[in-house]
Amino acid sequence: ESVEVLRNQRHPLTEDLRRLSLQLSGWMLYLGGKVSTPEDGVQLAEDLLVGGLPLKKLSCMIAAQGGDLAWFESPQGLHKPAHQYPVKSPSAGFLSSLDCDQVGWAVQRSGAGRTVPGEAVSAHAGIETHKKLGAHVAAGETLFTVYLEQDTRLASVEAILNQCFTLSAEPPSAEPLIYQVIA
Repeated sequence: ESVEVLRNQRHPLTEDLRRLSLQLSGWMLYLGGKVSTPEDGVQLAEDLLVGGLPLKKLSCMIAAQGGDLAWFESPQGLHKPAHQYPVKSPSAGFLSSLDCDQVGWAVQRSGAGRTVPGEAVSAHAGIETHKKLGAHVAAGETLFTVYLEQDTRLASVEAILNQCFTLSAEPPSAEPLIYQVIA
């Protein structure tokens, strides 16, 4: 997602990340004295993003640390889980709530997190979400994709994911992306 934002690739599922990143960058440019207002900072950040400078700077930092830049060309080539499973919606409705703590536990149980310090984690395990809060979901539509190295982990991950969301007949009220700026 971050690389897509740095490439200025716009997608409805990551537009909030892009907007938040621009707001944070705008404030940092303002607080650093580069611009006269946070709004000017947002505009400068957007101009720089569109021009590609942030991605170039990230590439330079990775190269300076001896990192492999080949993944920029095909990041999906690095993600090769042994198993992947869809978790589908049991009914239709609007995604009105999602318990992020429980999603985090599901990610941990997939093998992408530790239960004890020092335990190995899988770079190929994890969970992809396909819907944002407020989105309409059809019955049988995929809400999550679970990526696993060990398919024996699926039952516990799936059980958590099936209990962590609520569907409603009406869309929920939109929440602000930023609640408050403390300057």
